[in-house]
Amino acid sequence: MEAETEEDIKIYQRNLNKVILYIVNEIKNERPFESQIQLFQIFRIISPEAHQLHPNRYRDRLVQVGGHLCPEPERVPDLIGNLFYNIEQIKNPLIKAIYLHHEMIRIHPFVDGNGRITRIAKNWILMYNLYPPIFIKDEIEKKDYIKSLSGSFKAIETNQEVWHIETNKFFQQELNRVMLSINYILDKIKTESN
Repeated sequence: MEAETEEDIKIYQRNLNKVILYIVNEIKNERPFESQIQLFQIFRIISPEAHQLHPNRYRDRLVQVGGHLCPEPERVPDLIGNLFYNIEQIKNPLIKAIYLHHEMIRIHPFVDGNGRITRIAKNWILMYNLYPPIFIKDEIEKKDYIKSLSGSFKAIETNQEVWHIETNKFFQQELNRVMLSINYILDKIKTESN
């Protein structure tokens, strides 16, 4: 959905295939997603052009995503460090993956590819823990996804100390996507066993 031309689509697919092979290999070798080194590896593979311009570095300028002004660039390393500390404390892999997704998009640590990197990292956590990967299936779902994230970020800006209804909506949407993936797999198994 981010590609603008046929060539963009081909490059995106090529990079996506490379990163999927990387993750499958990591999972085969029993390596969970748990480090900033792995995050940068995803960045190198999925967004090589941006990585060449900013090798192994987080963004160095302000970024705005919709109405959300992302944290200042000098805060990004500490915020990402805290994010990895926090996900280490979360035992439930579904909540861990969704929390990572929410916070990575809120922080927006890279100059480019944040959405792709975030979705890949989230799905690595899920697949490592034997959950199916989850995806946004169409433009309507993407608009609802963006709306719920924007609402969550806006609520967090007003008060970071409480759990917001808007944040809960985003988490619920992601949990629903997991259930859709699980049901899809179950339907395929039923169909093929008949």
